[in-house]
Amino acid sequence: MGEPDLRRRLRRRPRRTPPRLRRPRPPPRPQGPALGPPPAPRLPARPLAAPAESPSTPSTRASGRHAESTHRTPQGCDGGPRAGPCGGAPRFGSAHLRLRPDTLHRATFCYPDSFLEPEDFGTAAANHLIALAEADDQDLLDSYIEAQLHGPVRFTEHVDALVLDPCYRGTEIEAAARLLPCPLAWHPGHRLPATDLHRYADYRGPHITALAAILARDGVLDPAAIGAAARSGAHDPQHVKQVWHCLARYGRPAQS
Repeated sequence: MGEPDLRRRLRRRPRRTPPRLRRPRPPPRPQGPALGPPPAPRLPARPLAAPAESPSTPSTRASGRHAESTHRTPQGCDGGPRAGPCGGAPRFGSAHLRLRPDTLHRATFCYPDSFLEPEDFGTAAANHLIALAEADDQDLLDSYIEAQLHGPVRFTEHVDALVLDPCYRGTEIEAAARLLPCPLAWHPGHRLPATDLHRYADYRGPHITALAAILARDGVLDPAAIGAAARSGAHDPQHVKQVWHCLARYGRPAQS
């Protein structure tokens, strides 16, 4: 092979290029949520209490998720130790549903509120909770028996009446309530003169009674005034709720 051929072959050799740097691959994405530690085992449910001396509870009616069990009555209801025309748990609002007695067979009850993880439960046929509540030293707004109604609640089948505060007479609230397929009833009501609010400053704090005096209309605090304040969004919702606590605890019927 001659010299020119060697030079021709050398020219045809490809140039060497440095290798390309490859980026490291990202770690694979987890498939589904990461698994945490296994949940703690659930404690077995405590059996329902045995029947008391008087197991029937004719005064127990469900009001929302809370029982209208009138073992103790706030001052504003003005009805005595076993009557509760303003509802068995007025701290949760001025209106309540009064359910028919035939719903009791599918209700369970506990004391105190389920938020406190109680250990005492009952049914309409086996219920010692009223005696527990009467023996307990609770604020009147906290002295209620909670009810859980299992199954549907239909206005046409299970509701005896929708019970409202009389401050809603002649308002759009009454007009809307009369469209429901159940009777409308009225309880005695909650009223507090603005001039009396300072007496209850120790209950939820002087800043709450000061706000209550601002919310009062025509010198009177009632549920309608508190509802208007809540809808306005101009005040702390927790403070508005505590104003209601003062009214529910110390309010008097409308006619007094």
